[in-house]
Amino acid sequence: MADPAVRAFMSRVSYQVHPAYRRPSSRDAHASPGAVEVVTRRGVLRDDAEYAHGSSVDGFRLTDAALSEKFTHNAARVLPADRVERAVEAAFALDTLADAGELMRHVTPDR
Repeated sequence: MADPAVRAFMSRVSYQVHPAYRRPSSRDAHASPGAVEVVTRRGVLRDDAEYAHGSSVDGFRLTDAALSEKFTHNAARVLPADRVERAVEAAFALDTLADAGELMRHVTPDR
């Protein structure tokens, strides 16, 4: 995040863990509550949600394909496509790598 505009925006952002995060939902015992609140000059925008997909609970884990898609989407913002692809391959072959440095070389942006 070297962009000065992004860093300036980040300095105005705060967060906190939802007070009921670890309490089971009344609708789905595997879901965690969350909320986003954005305060602007025009007022406050708020959205609440319960989210279980991608948790470590059986039935809610991401598939390898979904995990790869999520990583690819996020990493594409800071890494070239070929590095993203090699990072995904290395992550799914982690047990065969000589050391974790092999994976880190793919996920570390050039400076």
